[in-house]
Amino acid sequence: VSTQSTWAVPKLYIFGASVNCLHVWCFALDAGISIEIEKMGIGENRKESFTVTPLQQLPALADGDFNTWESCSISRYLCHKYKLGAPWYPSDPAGRARVDRILDWRQTSFYPALSKIVYPNLGFGPKLSEEAYAEGKKALLGILEAFTSKLLTGKPFVGGDKPSIADYSVAVSLTFFGALDFPMPPNTQAYFDRFKQVSISYEEVTSELIAYISAQKPQ
Repeated sequence: VSTQSTWAVPKLYIFGASVNCLHVWCFALDAGISIEIEKMGIGENRKESFTVTPLQQLPALADGDFNTWESCSISRYLCHKYKLGAPWYPSDPAGRARVDRILDWRQTSFYPALSKIVYPNLGFGPKLSEEAYAEGKKALLGILEAFTSKLLTGKPFVGGDKPSIADYSVAVSLTFFGALDFPMPPNTQAYFDRFKQVSISYEEVTSELIAYISAQKPQ
């Protein structure tokens, strides 16, 4: 799906089964940002011809003669470019810090724990031993319990009553739970449900990922 106009718009290069890519796309659509989507197959970004980023990773954004990468960095860039304040990315220092710290937490705590046990189920790595899987499950559930009980500070979303770019980075990633054999903690499920109720683009953006997850499950 591409959003085109007569003016040059940023182009976002993505892999349709990557939540790192999808949370940026979902945010951009919900925020009304005109953006062109270039979907790439597995490994296409590793070809020498793909020069949008020197690390050949996805997502990547090309905006005129400027290129950037890293999903959370791209979301921040788009907020700056289009002057999006609260709830997406508040302009006041305290509000922005609340969003930034969850973006950092997502990258350093939540996503590493999630991907460790999800990637093998999606064919992106060797299967874990039962012991390693059990340890990973325990760590992930503990991280999510801390998120809803300590980091949301009693509000529906990180951004307050409406989702911020930090919420997009976390909530869209929870789609990966479809590849796991255990449920989210109840408070995390409630948070995920709230997000899906207010995001007008979630279903469109995640349809390919959900189909991919379904195809990986034993028949």
